[in-house]
Amino acid sequence: MRQDRQDGQVGLEGEYTELLAPAHPASPALPALVLCATAFLIYSSLGLAAHRSLQTNAFDLSVFDYALWTTASGGPLGYVPMFRHSLFAQHFMPSLLVLSPLARLFDGPAWLIVLQSLFHASAAFLLYRFARANASKGIALAVAGAF
Repeated sequence: MRQDRQDGQVGLEGEYTELLAPAHPASPALPALVLCATAFLIYSSLGLAAHRSLQTNAFDLSVFDYALWTTASGGPLGYVPMFRHSLFAQHFMPSLLVLSPLARLFDGPAWLIVLQSLFHASAAFLLYRFARANASKGIALAVAGAF
């Protein structure tokens, strides 16, 4: 309901007051977001540094890089030349189908390392949200940080 206030301003009162109230100045999830973003940056940097210094498992990365590249370039789904068959012959991995368009954007397997860090940080934030619903903010942050 529209009402004129004493100071001459027009305001909304009643049922809309709570809806129009300003949001909290700081999001309650902000510390968890900062924690997860920091973990993402650290793990991505460490993973890329290890990859550039040839300290990552080249076999595993090359298997998935080949499978994603052949799928994205129109070849057989999940085909790995060194195996002479598709990864789908071993087990069904729908994630290959979802990630294959990204293989056309990025050259080499380094993006897989960054993506792994992103998924890990996202999982930590979801874990925080779950823990926050069932525990205090401090415990939820500790659980997410330990993850």
